[in-house]
Amino acid sequence: MSKFGVMKIKQNAITIRKEANAKDTLGKRIVIERDGKNPVEAIWYEPEGRTEDLPVFVYAHGGAWISLDAIDVDEYMKKVADSVNCVVVNINYKLLQTEPFPYQQEEMVDTIKWLQENAESLKVQPENVVISGGSAGGHITAGTALLLSRENIKIAAQLLEMPFLDFAGPEEDDLGMFTGLIGQLHKTFSPDIPADDPILSPPCFSGRTEEASPCLFYPWEARPASFAGGTICTDLGESGHLYEY
Repeated sequence: MSKFGVMKIKQNAITIRKEANAKDTLGKRIVIERDGKNPVEAIWYEPEGRTEDLPVFVYAHGGAWISLDAIDVDEYMKKVADSVNCVVVNINYKLLQTEPFPYQQEEMVDTIKWLQENAESLKVQPENVVISGGSAGGHITAGTALLLSRENIKIAAQLLEMPFLDFAGPEEDDLGMFTGLIGQLHKTFSPDIPADDPILSPPCFSGRTEEASPCLFYPWEARPASFAGGTICTDLGESGHLYEY
């Protein structure tokens, strides 16, 4: 990737966030403080007039890790909160050109910890936390689930919507505009984490999948194997932890 290309992608991150922060949201913007780290920015949604402790749906948006914003799924998240009767925390994770992997996964982990540690005051059910994301957000979600399992932090489930999962696999030539971009993003913005690190490429996980949280998987059949993450899905399926829709 050329120096000009890198500079443009980094500048885009500033523009994306500035424009997104100026938009109104159907939820409430919140900041989750962290010891020794920058806070996590998110949007909070809950059903109108709720009086009871509710389950939580934590979401990471898509956008190839370098674009889009939590506000871009604003209507979707509000609809989830109202139709499912749950609290939704829509994470505005730091884009890859501003923070390398696994910063984004750690933001999601710390959000889960904050929810569970403050469940009483937040009026949420700490045992009923579902993490989810679409495309790049699904990738972040899968890595988050592995980090949570390392710390023995329990969640109800992970829901992966058409995720990309494998930076270590052979480069695909049928990704349209993303052909060749995936590997370049890794090499340019996260060179210090190996491509076969399970947090970056969950199919490289060699532990016991029965210890992982249940995984609901929404594949897109037109996408190649690197998006489907076939290995980890097979292992999760054999352990009874994968539910495909």
